[in-house]
Amino acid sequence: GEVLSHVTFGIFAQYGWGLLISIFLLSALWDLPAGFGFVLGIGFWGGPGTTIAAASGFDPSVRAEILSLGLTAWMVGVLTAVVVGTLVINLRAAKSGSSLPGATGPQAPGSGLIPEESRRPLGMETVSPAAVESLSLHLAFVIIPTVVGWLTSLLLKDIWPSVSIPAFALALMAGFLLRGGLGITRMGSYLDRETIGRIAGVCTDFLIVAGMAVISIPLVIEYFAPLSILLAFGVALSL
Repeated sequence: GEVLSHVTFGIFAQYGWGLLISIFLLSALWDLPAGFGFVLGIGFWGGPGTTIAAASGFDPSVRAEILSLGLTAWMVGVLTAVVVGTLVINLRAAKSGSSLPGATGPQAPGSGLIPEESRRPLGMETVSPAAVESLSLHLAFVIIPTVVGWLTSLLLKDIWPSVSIPAFALALMAGFLLRGGLGITRMGSYLDRETIGRIAGVCTDFLIVAGMAVISIPLVIEYFAPLSILLAFGVALSL
């Protein structure tokens, strides 16, 4: 539908036009690291996970630069989405005379605090605490594919030193295989979607903090001009 078309266009535009602008315009004006054009796609569009995974596949000589610049692009994307998105929503609501979603009722928008009568459980227990804590079980099902992906990446690096497969991608494959195995054995019902979602949210929070800590300010200042042009195009493309 319309949403799928917009997403598909965004992916191709961010990666394709980002590379074209970097190769034919920015590289003619500045000395840029190889793969600079990918920053718009992997950071601004993909986010921290995609940036970290993609950067690990670059040559070690530019890996730190792509990682830092990609995470900077991600931060700009988040801030733009929050500021511009909130502005657009408020303008459209004011123009139509309608109220904002969540503007009425016990939970005021932006408060972040949920009143007691509106609270809901974080998840459902699927195993007896006498055997194992349900939260520990769900956490293990998140950690296991992550560790398997990381170890597989190290193993493949030892076997084929010239080949670099991101641990992120291998962990994703391990997660699919684990999920498939649980489905075949009919044990998938013992995984609670809400609990897994809350764990994923916590991991995302840690990823965001870690991503912000990795950004090199001197590197961002060095490439500030070309990065600003690239991100300005990304913002314009997203509007």
